[in-house]
Amino acid sequence: MSAQAPGLVVGSWTLYGFAIFIVLWRMASRRMLFGSFRKFQLDDYLMMLCVLTFTGVVVSSNKVAVYGSNYADDSEIATWSAQEKANARIGSKLLIVLEECMMTTVWLVKACLLLLYGRLTAGLGESYAVRIVAVYCAVGYVVVQILYFGVWCRPFHAYWEVPVPDDQPQCKTYRHHMITMTAFHVSSDLLMLLIPVPLIARTNLPMQRKVVLCFVFGLGLAVVLVAILNRYYNFTETNSYVFLIWYNGEASTAIMVANIPFSWTLLRKIFSLDAWSVSRKRSQNASAHPTGTTAEDRSTQRHSQYRSLHGLDATESTERITGDKSGHVSLRDLARSGDLSGGKASVRSETTDLERGLEYPGQD
Repeated sequence: MSAQAPGLVVGSWTLYGFAIFIVLWRMASRRMLFGSFRKFQLDDYLMMLCVLTFTGVVVSSNKVAVYGSNYADDSEIATWSAQEKANARIGSKLLIVLEECMMTTVWLVKACLLLLYGRLTAGLGESYAVRIVAVYCAVGYVVVQILYFGVWCRPFHAYWEVPVPDDQPQCKTYRHHMITMTAFHVSSDLLMLLIPVPLIARTNLPMQRKVVLCFVFGLGLAVVLVAILNRYYNFTETNSYVFLIWYNGEASTAIMVANIPFSWTLLRKIFSLDAWSVSRKRSQNASAHPTGTTAEDRSTQRHSQYRSLHGLDATESTERITGDKSGHVSLRDLARSGDLSGGKASVRSETTDLERGLEYPGQD
């Protein structure tokens, strides 16, 4: 029955490869930033768990395409052999596994992003918004799970009956489940998108960098779009397995979007972006100030005082807007310093503000 989802095998494993590559890139960047895997933060470990559930999405979706399921017209099921019906029962059980892996994957991604936002908003009014959205996400996950396992299809074993009883269409179509899951999924993603944008708008960053930050955080809109398209095709193409393709697209997009912001450390290392930026800025400052103190020197003096105040030395990472309970270095702190570009201006004055804001090597 793999012909019912043409291109699924190649497409799903290709997307899986891209997503896992970005996750590994993130982990390498974090290892480089922290200096040890033991210093990884909670969201790093949750992302590792997310890889397992994401793998479950890819494997189970491909198996469902092979075995088929009870998602078919009764007239078609009547033509199946006993073996095909047995395969459909197996596929229907795998469909439950797929759905659980999918739900857990997208909600783990939300958890990872909320932990990031929690660090970004430490000490700010937006921290309350993060907590409210976190509670909403947690409630949404629990509600969706309860409805899926205990309400929409009763008795539960009707999920894999072939054919499904006429009075239990939800055991086959998952329509009510899809509606409730999409409502919580999309609404929580949209709420999460509202957190970083005003935060970025209030910083002292140059407009160009604000645009870059908003673009990176705004990538979450891609997840929302794919989720909506997934449901659209699921509802409009009855008894079609095209939703398996969209499931993989949605999960892989969510994984990639959640990990891209953490990729800059290794990217700069490979392409020597720091060295080029510093040399360029020093050359410009040298030309503008052929004698006397350069702007960078003055910036270095200011940031040296700031580092002493907050316990940051010249060997530490430049990615330090966010804070934790031990360091208390947040976006608020650097905003008060009057210059969000620093923390290590004497060494890497042009490093990416995105990374300073996202990759603070503290402990949650």
